[in-house]
Amino acid sequence: MTIRTFIALDLPESILDSIIELRDSFFENESDLKWEAKNKLHITLKFLGDTDENLIPDVSRSIAELVERYSPFSLKISKAGLFYRNGKPAILYLDFLENEDLLRFQEEIENSMESFGYKKENRKFKTHLTLLRIKNDRHLNRIKNFTKLDINLPEFISDKVTLYKSILKPTGSVYQPIESFKLNNRRNNGA
Repeated sequence: MTIRTFIALDLPESILDSIIELRDSFFENESDLKWEAKNKLHITLKFLGDTDENLIPDVSRSIAELVERYSPFSLKISKAGLFYRNGKPAILYLDFLENEDLLRFQEEIENSMESFGYKKENRKFKTHLTLLRIKNDRHLNRIKNFTKLDINLPEFISDKVTLYKSILKPTGSVYQPIESFKLNNRRNNGA
């Protein structure tokens, strides 16, 4: 049997609360927007897709070995942006200042997962957090104005990587953690 899976960097509750507070204060009159739920806010490191359940222990072991070699990541949100599909805004996201250690870690995940038969991503990895999937043009001007905001949330530490199961339902996807891994607290990052 296969399950849909992905690997994500989890963010601390305090920064998730700050993100939601910022979002809600800016969009206070647009209550009909369907935001990503708080428990779905994360940085996707690698979408695996359909995964044979028998492969999960090996995938988990591989993540655990990588996590051992990295310290928690210091991150800062830089701005909001839009991803486009067919020339139309499709996703409102938060962008992060570049973190070399995180980029190296993500690349190691790509390489490690390739050994299990997962295809390497062609696009360059972009550290981002999806806030909203845009379904229509109704609040587009307001959404575009949000991308012009000077976002000044505090820098924060992210120390947990999770292998998630994604269950598709008529109401949208539901994410369930399969296993979480704490980043090592040693100071030397990388191999």
